[in-house]
Amino acid sequence: MILSSLRFAASPSSSSLRSFARIATKQCLRSFSVSTTQSSDKLVGFIGLGNMGAHQAANLLKHGYNLIVYDINKDSTLALQKKGAKVAESLKEVATQASVIVTMLPASPHVRSAYYGTDDKPGMLSFAQKGTLFLDSSTIDPGTAREVAGKAKEKGISMVDCPVSGGTRGAEEGTLTFMVGGDKADFERAKPYLQCMGKNIVHKQWYQRRVLFFFFFFFFF
Repeated sequence: MILSSLRFAASPSSSSLRSFARIATKQCLRSFSVSTTQSSDKLVGFIGLGNMGAHQAANLLKHGYNLIVYDINKDSTLALQKKGAKVAESLKEVATQASVIVTMLPASPHVRSAYYGTDDKPGMLSFAQKGTLFLDSSTIDPGTAREVAGKAKEKGISMVDCPVSGGTRGAEEGTLTFMVGGDKADFERAKPYLQCMGKNIVHKQWYQRRVLFFFFFFFFF
């Protein structure tokens, strides 16, 4: 019986089975690791589905994140809904449900309105829970970025400022460049999401990247 067992252990079929088991175990562990990373923040919000934002949101979906989106253009939200995103009816709905929120808006007034609200409607900072992380890639000036981040911090909300370059093609292909500012811990938390949308993720000092971004934009484009 012992000799029979030894012959079985040494047989090619037994070796193949052990190799298969090792490979299968590694694959399961990798899958578990990816799943855990993507589910650590259960729902990702995305505000602003224009020429850039729609592609960025689509890339987050491609990487397996659950998305809740909002835009005043209903056609844009419908296109993302067909790809698997949940459509919100208001900014409040996004802010109360998502633990990570990306904003990609046209200009500073739009950012102020979305975060602070208007005279008759509160903004996202009024509804977001403590610990929420905002990633703002909107086309805004350094002063607005600094101000919004300060207001968010007062409420226990984190924000990273991440102006973007690369155009619509880069947004579609997921090869954008992000010049990110914020605390190191917030940057590390934001990085997996940015890597779904971009190829070059650079961490700069707070608001230094906005100045650099505006310099390159106005002098080279």
